[in-house]
Amino acid sequence: MANQKVILIAGFGGCGKTTVARILHTSFANSACVSADSLTEIRPLTLDDKLLRVRLRNCLDVIRNFLDEGFENVVCDGLIWSQKELNAVAGALSGEHVDLFVFWLQASKVVRFRRMLDSAQSSAEGGDTMQFLQHVENKIADPWPMTLSSGHVEMVETSYIDVQQTAKIIIDKVG
Repeated sequence: MANQKVILIAGFGGCGKTTVARILHTSFANSACVSADSLTEIRPLTLDDKLLRVRLRNCLDVIRNFLDEGFENVVCDGLIWSQKELNAVAGALSGEHVDLFVFWLQASKVVRFRRMLDSAQSSAEGGDTMQFLQHVENKIADPWPMTLSSGHVEMVETSYIDVQQTAKIIIDKVG
């Protein structure tokens, strides 16, 4: 069998990670989609090493399950917040016959906050407040640039393009 692909979609909230991951999932044949946020819903939300360890273990276990079952493309959004997580994922998948692709979606803070607040207003559950967004922003350092010794890492600027255009860029890169 040809090498399987793990495609990690990363970036700050509001850059389009989840929506782009869903588009990729529906665009690739024989694919699976993993959402780090869905696998790590906790109360109270804490952005600490404990949460990062749980996210990493949960996502890697699910990614491996899909790979073991022969899915050719596994898309995961929201797992990578830093070079540390990227190194852990790359190390965990190093023994597999997997091509690793990482796409950091970048949008200005103004654009991201506007997108998230617009999304929250249209959501039945309410959604994120400006205070919450600022709290997350203050807790997570901008990790770019990130590197991989084996694999593909690229930034995609999403401030001025929509999610369909973003997904097309990624599909073209993944091949």
